[in-house]
Amino acid sequence: MIESDNSEKTDKERSTAATEKLLAEAHADFKTAKDYYDEEYANGEEDAEFLQGDPWPENIRKMREAQGSPCLHIPRLAPFVHQVENEQRQNNLAIKVSPVDDHGDKETARILRGIIRNIETTSGASIAYNRAGHNQLRRGIGWIRITTAYADERSFDQDIQILEVFDPGSCYIDPNHKNQDGSDAEYGFVSEMVDRAVFEAQYPGKDPVSFKEFGSVDGDWCTEDKVRVAEYFKKEWKDTTLYQLLDGNTCTAEEAKEQGIDVAGLKSRKTRIPTIKWYKLTAADILEETVWPGKYIPLVPVYGDLIWHEGRRIARSLIHDAKDSQRLLNYWKSVHAETIALQPKAPYIGAVGQFKTNREKWLNANVTNAAFLEYDLVDHKGQLAPAPQRQAPPTASIAMFQEAMAAGEDIKNALGMFEASLGQQGDEKSGKAILARQQQGNNATFHFMDNRAVAIRQVGRIIIDLIPKIYVGARVVRIIGEDGQEETVRTITGAGKPANQNEGIYALDMGKYDVVADVGPAYATKRIESVNTIIELIRAQPQMAGIVGDILFKNLDFAEADDIAERLKAQLPPELRGDDPTAMQLQQAAKAIEALKAQIAQMDQALKDKSQSEQLDREVKLKELDIRSKEVDNKAVEAQAKLMPPAPVMPAADPAAANPIQLPPGVTMEAIIQAVIALEGQVEDASNALNMILSHEGGEEGTAAPEQAAA
Repeated sequence: MIESDNSEKTDKERSTAATEKLLAEAHADFKTAKDYYDEEYANGEEDAEFLQGDPWPENIRKMREAQGSPCLHIPRLAPFVHQVENEQRQNNLAIKVSPVDDHGDKETARILRGIIRNIETTSGASIAYNRAGHNQLRRGIGWIRITTAYADERSFDQDIQILEVFDPGSCYIDPNHKNQDGSDAEYGFVSEMVDRAVFEAQYPGKDPVSFKEFGSVDGDWCTEDKVRVAEYFKKEWKDTTLYQLLDGNTCTAEEAKEQGIDVAGLKSRKTRIPTIKWYKLTAADILEETVWPGKYIPLVPVYGDLIWHEGRRIARSLIHDAKDSQRLLNYWKSVHAETIALQPKAPYIGAVGQFKTNREKWLNANVTNAAFLEYDLVDHKGQLAPAPQRQAPPTASIAMFQEAMAAGEDIKNALGMFEASLGQQGDEKSGKAILARQQQGNNATFHFMDNRAVAIRQVGRIIIDLIPKIYVGARVVRIIGEDGQEETVRTITGAGKPANQNEGIYALDMGKYDVVADVGPAYATKRIESVNTIIELIRAQPQMAGIVGDILFKNLDFAEADDIAERLKAQLPPELRGDDPTAMQLQQAAKAIEALKAQIAQMDQALKDKSQSEQLDREVKLKELDIRSKEVDNKAVEAQAKLMPPAPVMPAADPAAANPIQLPPGVTMEAIIQAVIALEGQVEDASNALNMILSHEGGEEGTAAPEQAAA
């Protein structure tokens, strides 16, 4: 049953016109799908009935029974079907998850795979997969359904479930889908027959009518005791604009507006976003409706022998092409038995009067095993007669026998499976040769296994799409590892950034994940492969038995295997057991050293980068200082030139006359130069600074003291 947090509406809350429009669309879609699939379902029903029921055509059976002729059935097809079906069950397909963009990571992929395993375990997915394979082989098509439901009656948390579909004829999807797994289907239907009393109690006031508008017999949808109710999935598309955010994530125009994101300047493109609506309805009423949280129709077809003919998809069962050969086998076996039955049994022939003694024994000679039979030496005339002689038994028709044998071979040829596929002994001696010959038969039916794998991969994609929408907020979920071990992890959605995995929290809605194309075997199959490989290794090198014996018994599947593995492991040297304290300490120390080496390398690189940067800064500053020093020297020269202009040529009689500028007491040329440099930052150039120092106004103010200017 579909469960959703969204509020549900009924046709009472919508206009009559809208209800009628929706019902008209549902009627049209159902009729299109039904007209397309009904022929396939009819052929599949015939094949299933042929395999499990009476393979004789009704008219031929009646004619032969009227003549007193037998109608035998020699079930040659069933063992072949069981062989393929049981091989599917033994090789359970495992869904593998892999990140496909920069925001995904392998650890979160492992958590997603563990959640899928838990979903498969709790919902009994193996039963659903096996049922789909059962119908695939016998009817040409099976179905797997994914749904959601509340965890329990007192919880608001929802879980994902994988459901078994008993009747393939209850499911329809858009016949125009191109992908084999139905991932591009635009609509789908699931119907069931509900007791009328249950329907009236669950939907009071609703009219329990049938879908007779679809052209089907009314009794198929509504009987005196039952009412058929259909679930209708409809994909609706909305045109919008998609924006790429700076962190690489994307959002639609509506999401950006809701979250207050400024989309100006962001990369954008036009896109179409799908929304799947779910309705439960009869032919005249919409009983319930909600929005399905995923983007796929949660109905997955499992096709059998799939071919494309005259513009349509045709799915056939495993036995479809072998039915005529089975009919011939039944016919020739029946005729053969009839021919032998009509022949007289092997009698004793003797003279009249020879069977008087022990007459009862002679009468029952064909049905009992008497130790001896006595006969009379003379006939009824008293004359000696030879002993009674038994005639040759009735002979079968060689032609009939050959035709029956040929029909049996035709069955094998039609299926592509021969004696080795059923495990019958041939000329092979080694196990590998026998397995190789069996593999030849497996290749003839591998497309059934592969089509089932395609369907299970789509189941994985649907679940991956649903997980971040169903496991919302912060939750503690159980995951199951590949080896069947359980653990609990904390998950979160809506954080808007990768979670802190160091704290054991995983963001389920960050990154993109998909199911890898290579669907591998389950862990049980890998254990068998491990056992076979280890045994071959021990055969080649017997000394390895003491080293890998514990691993061998750990993978064997019997009651005391684990105990034996523990005892063998206890006899191993500490360095092989992996539990030696010294070895563990050394291992931890080695890891710590490696971590320190990495940290030191990072720090060393950072210091090198910083040193290079500081060296560059020092060089730049030295250059600046050098330029500054030269500028100061130049300005000092200019100041000195202004303070000491060239003196006219005079007699050198008076030494005081050689210096035309008299400096005040205590004022030196060096002090003036320092004052000029100090004032340089406050005036335009050194000349102005010098003028400020040496300016004279009105002849009353003396020269500014250099010490004051410097201050």
